[in-house]
Amino acid sequence: MFSVSLNLKYAVNSLLIICLTHNFICLTDRGVFDFLAEELASDESLEHANTRLISQAVWACGKMAEFEDPIMSSTESLVASQEDAAPNEPPYLNNVYKMLTFLIRNKAHMTPKHVAETIWAAFGRLSISDQYYLEELSGIAARVAPQCNSREIANIVWGLSKVDYADDPQLICTLVRVITNSNLSPKCTSQEAANCIYALGRLGVRDQELFSALSSIIKNQIHDANSQAIANSLWGHDVVGLPAPPELLSVWARDTLGMDTYSAKYD
Repeated sequence: MFSVSLNLKYAVNSLLIICLTHNFICLTDRGVFDFLAEELASDESLEHANTRLISQAVWACGKMAEFEDPIMSSTESLVASQEDAAPNEPPYLNNVYKMLTFLIRNKAHMTPKHVAETIWAAFGRLSISDQYYLEELSGIAARVAPQCNSREIANIVWGLSKVDYADDPQLICTLVRVITNSNLSPKCTSQEAANCIYALGRLGVRDQELFSALSSIIKNQIHDANSQAIANSLWGHDVVGLPAPPELLSVWARDTLGMDTYSAKYD
């Protein structure tokens, strides 16, 4: 057991360094990561921890899981991995459960950033689908939603969609409307809007108003939208039976099939 005043901050920073430099990770580094995760989840460490450090530790575990799973780590795999084969259980998963319990116990101190990091990692990357954690963290998300930025909202709804959260479709709509019904819309990126469309589609939420508003965000940034964002948007529309805007189809045809139909029609 390391000295608690170590230092929790040092331990969390070490987790972040390891997971963010994964191209150079060796087996020894992974062993250090697993050890630090276990120590951070110990009763003594949690007694002296705060929600910022523990949410960062959960995020680091999610990032490590992303690296260790070649399907999840692919930046082009959101649509391609719909079969979602069950991931191998990482050795630090039980430690993440303890961290989540700590965060829920201290939910009054969780900021939007803490919530988004936690849900992105726990549900989106680690595929934790325990009903208790789903109910508690989705409730916390609802509480902090009005203070969230577009990236945080996109990460929250994407994370919930990855475990097929279907308990409260209205909550998903409420979260997305934080973007579409506020001054966040101009600040929302095409990737964030596409991730929201993907989440709505995956959860079977057929809300034409939301799809239209999110598609408008992408269309306004169409020259910056990448093929992944376009593919996710088209998939989301298709799965709920809503027609995709022709601009998105044209960009998909250009990037995927080499058919430059967009310039002639929309430039």
